[in-house]
Amino acid sequence: GDRFEVPLADVPVGEIKALSGALCVARLAADKAVALSRRCPHAFGDLVNGWVEGNDVVCPWHNLPYDADTGQSPCKSLPKLKKVACEIVGDKIVIDPTVTLNRTSDDEILAEVEEATA
Repeated sequence: GDRFEVPLADVPVGEIKALSGALCVARLAADKAVALSRRCPHAFGDLVNGWVEGNDVVCPWHNLPYDADTGQSPCKSLPKLKKVACEIVGDKIVIDPTVTLNRTSDDEILAEVEEATA
């Protein structure tokens, strides 16, 4: 029951859409989508208002790019964006927020961020 299913047509290539208060989905290419934390760990900017640049998701507040594969920004002092299971199945994007793909020791920080913005 925790899974999200989003029609592909709702997330055009290059766009980022909200899934919940904590998560967003970004469409990087026709055949590639990722689901990430919605809030930038830097100043809690809402990535839904950001954009896709190549393989990066860019925060609108300070133009900070996050690598969609790792969730890491060039600013190594910041925690990564949490990345959860996300795949394109037929004409839908299926996201399972219970499966974290890039688990790190930063998880505690991300949990605090999610609680703070919930």
